[in-house]
Amino acid sequence: GQYLVPPGSSYGGLNDRFGVGDLKTSTVALSRLSLVPDLDSAGLTHLNSESAFKAQLTTHRVPYVTKPLPFCIMTDRTYDFPPSSYGVPVTALSSHGPLNGAKCRPCTVACKGSCVAEVMGKLKREWSWTEWENEAVKLCDAHGEWEEGWEKIFDETAGEKL
Repeated sequence: GQYLVPPGSSYGGLNDRFGVGDLKTSTVALSRLSLVPDLDSAGLTHLNSESAFKAQLTTHRVPYVTKPLPFCIMTDRTYDFPPSSYGVPVTALSSHGPLNGAKCRPCTVACKGSCVAEVMGKLKREWSWTEWENEAVKLCDAHGEWEEGWEKIFDETAGEKL
């Protein structure tokens, strides 16, 4: 079988925020720490998480495919806005996506349309990046704490029962 990973946020490897596979491919994909000695034996050292993830699949001959997936990683961390070329864009929870594991939060949208094109166009594609064309993404200004009233924004976007 193949292991399915979302595109974007690859940091020079593969997006490791979510994946789907059969028992064999998932066993390799989810054996992160136990496979470190195998990577070391292959001469693969000083890897970041995403590069190590790609290396573990490759060294164990697990084929992978990238396909868009509709999820994001809710974050309360702060990030510069607008992000620098190696920065992290934080998407609005209300974005249509698919967000492929991008960082997100409930927010009043700070950037949409041509603003998103300008911001995302400056990011390094092999770094913290997600699909943004066709107005699929809106951005938050995440340089500070979550805004007052975020609960209402969350409920309006995700629904009160979530």
